[in-house]
Amino acid sequence: MSKKKKILTDLFEDCQLLGKSVFKNDKVRELAEKYKFKNYFDTTKLDHTSLLPDILRDNNYCVVHLGEGKHKFIKEMDNFYHNFEKEVVTSNVKKWEIKSGVLDDYGLSESNILSLVYNRSILNDFLYDDYAKKPDNLYLPTRTKSSLKYWIGNELIRTAKLQMEIDLMLIRNNVLTIIECKNGDHKDFAKYQLFIPFHMFYKAKERRHLDLKDINCCYIMKYKRQKASLVENHVEMYMYTFTNPENMNSIKLIKAKTYIISEDLSGKKRLDNFI
Repeated sequence: MSKKKKILTDLFEDCQLLGKSVFKNDKVRELAEKYKFKNYFDTTKLDHTSLLPDILRDNNYCVVHLGEGKHKFIKEMDNFYHNFEKEVVTSNVKKWEIKSGVLDDYGLSESNILSLVYNRSILNDFLYDDYAKKPDNLYLPTRTKSSLKYWIGNELIRTAKLQMEIDLMLIRNNVLTIIECKNGDHKDFAKYQLFIPFHMFYKAKERRHLDLKDINCCYIMKYKRQKASLVENHVEMYMYTFTNPENMNSIKLIKAKTYIISEDLSGKKRLDNFI
């Protein structure tokens, strides 16, 4: 069991023993020191069910962020995570031939994924069904705080100054797209990554603070498949909405597609070899 899972297991067992569900960062830090886990902030970052210890998965528990250094165990794991529609995305595949940018294939960060899909016009093709169509406005990664009230299944969640990070936002014809991206081929994701900013901007739109016609979300995953010197970059893209902006359960797939980019790496060296 990883150090992260050991900390979560101890936290859950302590909460069960004390008959409570909320825990604070101070306790997380204390257990992180016990297990010599340096980045204790990462303990509650659980973007996929594979990161949960068995005791949580077996009992249908997940961790929800409340803001101000507080977190809560709730018995809503099956409603908190969403399985990617792999049967849809694998049946809609497009080979992509548009020339790459100079640095598209260098770097392993999530921001590099955004650079690749934007520079190669994949983002335009997926969102707007035409690679030549571009967004009217582009908003780079941002971090903000908000106090919210929403539902996960039958659990009412109230947050206070909850910090959220948004990888990218695009607007075209007054339609806002919220984008989240990850490296790796995952089977599921935590819906809050899309729902929290969707809920926040929907509320602003509802109060007429934002002049938007609609809001949708896009989740992007990138991973590699290699045969000898030939490497295929697989970029899976999913567009979602929430039919009930008050409930995370209302997620609905709009469309999905896989883009495959082939690269012959013979004679090509990675940038990090020179750093």
